[in-house]
Amino acid sequence: MDRFEPSKRAQAKRRFDHIVNHFEPGSDRDNKGRIPYNLPRLVRLTYEYARSEESKDVFLQFFFDHMELSPDREDNDDINLGDPKIEEDLRTALLGFANFLIDNLFLPLKVSGGRTPNPTPDSGSYSAAERMRAGEEFGGTPNRFTGLRRLCLIRDHYRCAISREYETDEAEKRTTSYGDDAEDDDGHRILHGSNLFNILKVAHIIPHSLTRIESGSSQLGQKQTVLDLLDLLDRGIGYIVKGGGIDRPENAITLNPTSHRYFSAFRIFFTEVPDQPSHTYCINSFSLARLLGLPVTRTLFEDLTIDPPSRRLLALHSAIAHILHLSGVGRYIDKLIIDMDEMGILDDDGSTDFGRLVTLALYGWHRGTSRGNVWSNEPGNSSSAVIIYTGRVKVPQGYVQRLFRTAWTVVITVEVHIEGDLQWCCHRGPRGRFAYNIVPLLEAEAEEDIKDRAERHPAPA
Repeated sequence: MDRFEPSKRAQAKRRFDHIVNHFEPGSDRDNKGRIPYNLPRLVRLTYEYARSEESKDVFLQFFFDHMELSPDREDNDDINLGDPKIEEDLRTALLGFANFLIDNLFLPLKVSGGRTPNPTPDSGSYSAAERMRAGEEFGGTPNRFTGLRRLCLIRDHYRCAISREYETDEAEKRTTSYGDDAEDDDGHRILHGSNLFNILKVAHIIPHSLTRIESGSSQLGQKQTVLDLLDLLDRGIGYIVKGGGIDRPENAITLNPTSHRYFSAFRIFFTEVPDQPSHTYCINSFSLARLLGLPVTRTLFEDLTIDPPSRRLLALHSAIAHILHLSGVGRYIDKLIIDMDEMGILDDDGSTDFGRLVTLALYGWHRGTSRGNVWSNEPGNSSSAVIIYTGRVKVPQGYVQRLFRTAWTVVITVEVHIEGDLQWCCHRGPRGRFAYNIVPLLEAEAEEDIKDRAERHPAPA
């Protein structure tokens, strides 16, 4: 995309502000009184936290393309918010754009951030010096992720970048060999009274699973969309993290399990401190600071042969964290993940966002199994999803029809009820007497029709 000329950029920004600023006040959505979030604010923040003028140009062009508006039209007749029809059309388009960003960028980032990668054999992304330092023979069975952890531990002096806890296994190895005289990489005795120890993990700055496509999966297009949308925040960043780049040391940092969890969920962020030694960061959190002893300022260790965590990637991670928190969308997604993992997937009060749960399962972004609940793609069949749950959800009439116009075949093990203009779905659990499979319901108009179709497609054993 060509960049805007200064005058056209200013006009596009004025038109963008005119639309978003009109709808942002009073647009907090409380999601049944639970998690407030503001969709117009999400759009504004995504623009404001874009990392460069070029990225802002890309975002504005993408925004106006979606809104089907010219970015630099001289008059504002097409965005005359005094006209009720124009106002409602713009509101619908703006909220649709915000939801597109959630479904195709922020939701995948949040959900995939907490997934620990499984080892995959691959040595091509490391230099000879890195492989030598990692002590790995990359020609056969050693794997890329194991090598990455080893490299990061070496570079980070076997310490958590935030808490400075020392790696327990390494401490045991050194004290076994050298006893009380064992030293860390800085020449300090490991058994000094002030040292703390923990099993350390490698946290990816940009989630690893964004570039991992499982065998037989149809995730490629969806994950490519996420990488493309990252360009709205930092032009060209998707190219940097594609493929093996996602598992290079500059996209990883050593953390203890608690910090790993919240950093990967974009709830801890690093902000570079100016006029300080290279790679000095203030590390903070919006809601967890007091619980985790933040903020703290740390200067990251540097190594002659292993790249440090990328300033650019940490800045992008911080931008995402700010957008998610300040818009409220981060807490909304956290609640969605809890619905899948801890609370029986669907809440009895109808507050669960059924559509997004279906999206997560269909595209393989999240698979949770807890308390007997399952949400996963059927083995060997990436075009169907099996959903078993113990709560219930309100599904607006017509939603199932819209869902099944896609190429997906969704099998939902539920009991089905029709109440006025709502379809109620609830599963009575493993001891229940009813388990119907809903199949494509394009023609289904009544409860009897749904039950007839369900009984002709019995629930899987």
